[in-house]
Amino acid sequence: MLLRTQQTLRLNMAAAHLAARDYGACVAACGEVLAEDPACVTALLRRARAHMLRGDFQVGDSTGERWEFQLGAVRVRRGT
Repeated sequence: MLLRTQQTLRLNMAAAHLAARDYGACVAACGEVLAEDPACVTALLRRARAHMLRGDFQVGDSTGERWEFQLGAVRVRRGT
């Protein structure tokens, strides 16, 4: 239950950072959630939105996934 509560708090912090236009902090908060639950859709979407709003239209992570953001869509590509 503690992990679920921590996840909820981090997701709320990410939403607050997003609303405050602090996109880097939003990405970081979502990263903490995704470290524990890589399939958390809310964290994935908030992180994607933060990347898009700060102009990172092509980003990747240590897993080798790459995301490309287009108006209204997010595409995930495996590898480089």
